[in-house]
Amino acid sequence: MMRTAVLVPWVVLLAGCQVNHFQPGTPQYYQLRETAFECLRRGIEYPELASVRVHAVESLQHAAPQRGLDWIRNALTDKHAGVRFAACVALGSLGDHDSTAALERRLGDDDRSVQVAAVFALHRLGDTGYTHLIPNYLLDDDDAHVRANTALVLGRMGEPAAVKLLARVMARESDEAVRLQTLESLTLLGNPEAMEELVILAQSDGDRAMYAITALGELKDQRFTELFRLKVAGAIHRETKLAAARALGYLGSDYGLSTALKELNYSGVASGSDADPAWNQRNRIRQLAALALGAIGDLRALPRLAERMTGVEDPRVQVAAGRAILEIIRADEAQAMPFKLRANARDTR
Repeated sequence: MMRTAVLVPWVVLLAGCQVNHFQPGTPQYYQLRETAFECLRRGIEYPELASVRVHAVESLQHAAPQRGLDWIRNALTDKHAGVRFAACVALGSLGDHDSTAALERRLGDDDRSVQVAAVFALHRLGDTGYTHLIPNYLLDDDDAHVRANTALVLGRMGEPAAVKLLARVMARESDEAVRLQTLESLTLLGNPEAMEELVILAQSDGDRAMYAITALGELKDQRFTELFRLKVAGAIHRETKLAAARALGYLGSDYGLSTALKELNYSGVASGSDADPAWNQRNRIRQLAALALGAIGDLRALPRLAERMTGVEDPRVQVAAGRAILEIIRADEAQAMPFKLRANARDTR
């Protein structure tokens, strides 16, 4: 079993706290926000697991983009390629022009996926001088991981012309991970055939259904509300239920709130497998539950999330809980803003 690490040791934060202690305007509310940010900051420096650092980069991008910008920039030189990839994608998505020179250096990265992410980031920043390299990575690279990552960034470039290129991938690609990522990117670019295929996949129950629900959830499209509700209510696969609860949260629905709160305390299964032991399943479910709660945005989840963030947890669970706390507080504070400022705050998510 992976050694447990505590990113946030301040369990005193919760001493004697009830729900009302985390109400807006209380000292505990603001302290919780600071503790959650510190959790992500520590996560982005966590030395033992690159996956923790990746999650921390993505969490800062979505939950604290301005305050976390310097830490995301620092991740461009992380020793692990996955972290550098996540940092490039984050900085490009956030439109951070001050990182242009550092991103240009990543064009020569030892890892081809990082090179692709740097091309994506520079494209998003207005420098399209390297974008012509994308088809080579997508169609000709012998590493399926690189092809999948290229398909991922293409869907986030927002270029309708990429649909034809991604359609070529679907016609010739045999690797399932690449095909699934291509379907997601085609869907993000508005391709109705890809969207329909994801809806069909979502009708099943298991990892493919979870992937499809997650991809459809990114669209934030009310047409899928009933599909998501059916999955929360009836899916056997816990990961699928939580993906649907998160997707509903993006649509402003708290239908999955009770499910996510329950699964945040998931205690594991009687037995696991060598590939997916019980402790790993427990941590994955708790992580997904925290992410769902962040999307739902209900203040009532704060005490439970604080327990997960400050307890003796897998650090990936801690990071997910910290992100969720920041997302909930950010959404709550945005509601108190004048309408125009509120809309701008949502745009930076």
